[in-house]
Amino acid sequence: MRFHAIAIGACLVAALLIGGCAGVSNARKIDYRNTRSLPSLEVPPDLAPLPEPGLPGAAQDSPSGSATFSGYVGGQRPQPGAGPVVLPRYPNVRLVREGQTRYVVVQAEPAAVWGQVREF
Repeated sequence: MRFHAIAIGACLVAALLIGGCAGVSNARKIDYRNTRSLPSLEVPPDLAPLPEPGLPGAAQDSPSGSATFSGYVGGQRPQPGAGPVVLPRYPNVRLVREGQTRYVVVQAEPAAVWGQVREF
């Protein structure tokens, strides 16, 4: 009999908690369908500095008034023989990939390399 009373009490408490949470209304809910749009922001003239000549995005670089990455790359002058270098190249080190696994192969004695690997 005591077990039934505890079970009934637990069910009543659970029902009250669930009903209480569902009964709370969110009065601050925003109805996005009925909102109005505001005018765009304007930057005061003293806070909008003029672009300096020679910088990317300056007036002479983009006649349309907008800066794009393709326009920036198109304005770059490549150095002869200079390609994109991400990491320095070492003649005795190479990166090997097997499926999803990648590892470094070093052509040197393990004792000579171990100190550098450990510091890394």
